[in-house]
Amino acid sequence: MAAKSNLAIINAALIMQGGKKISSVTVDKKAAILANTLYDTVVDEIADIGEEWYFLEARDQLSERSDSPVFGHLEKHYDFPVKFVELIAVCDQTGKDIEYEWERGLFVDSADVQHQVIRTNATTVFIKYVAKVTNPQFWPSWYIRLIILRLVQYLVTAVKGESNFINLTVGKAWTDSWNIAKKANAKGRRSRTGSNFKNVDLGNDDVLDAPGRAFELGDDRRVIRVQE
Repeated sequence: MAAKSNLAIINAALIMQGGKKISSVTVDKKAAILANTLYDTVVDEIADIGEEWYFLEARDQLSERSDSPVFGHLEKHYDFPVKFVELIAVCDQTGKDIEYEWERGLFVDSADVQHQVIRTNATTVFIKYVAKVTNPQFWPSWYIRLIILRLVQYLVTAVKGESNFINLTVGKAWTDSWNIAKKANAKGRRSRTGSNFKNVDLGNDDVLDAPGRAFELGDDRRVIRVQE
């Protein structure tokens, strides 16, 4: 199995844009510094790109704030989990639709710290959400390829300047990989239904461990093998 690490992903991006592999993310080279600097931004971008990635989906019960202001008809404020990226749904404890009124909002506490919250009058609030998962071991190879290609797109401009040929090539690879990822994600969602569905209502730090499953992605030559 190909290695899954941030170093392996950065090396794959460096090689694709014409650079050389590095032995550590702390290497003092322009391309390596750029790739390492951009890495976290790209990981966040792909997680929040608009697709509900099944392997990043989690559930949690929200905690009510003790300093909720007393105004408006929705009087309770609930904080999102620490690893929250995007909301999928507000649900009941079994994951089904709820009937109470709620809205998303911003709460600024007495220390001028901003918090994303859900406003409601409900006494308990459960959500399904996209969680921030930074360990590549939890990512399928087709998802890693999206991260690699996005890194390449940024590096091409930052290191080499505009390159129409490389941009067109990477753009085509991105389109192909995006289509593959959407199909694989849909297949992953279907495989979660039925009696083998794994309960992910285990808290902020727990997510579905489905990335280890194999997928038939068609032409295997399209899959970049990420290696140390």
